[in-house]
Amino acid sequence: MEHINKFGAPSPIEGTDFFLHPLATPTGGLSLPDHDGVSARGFKDLAAKLAGTIMKGELAAITQIEHPVIL
Repeated sequence: MEHINKFGAPSPIEGTDFFLHPLATPTGGLSLPDHDGVSARGFKDLAAKLAGTIMKGELAAITQIEHPVIL
């Protein structure tokens, strides 16, 4: 896990004692870059498992496919 200040200084939220993460977007989300392609590899792996399960006709097994928590 990276220290928040590595991404820039947190900015104060007007009228509160809270701060916004430096990667916060104006609409309220976070811009989380995936420089190493971890998410893409995870989705490809999950899609391959789903496709294999569907091709075998094992639809009930879809609920038991393991996947990373980040997905």
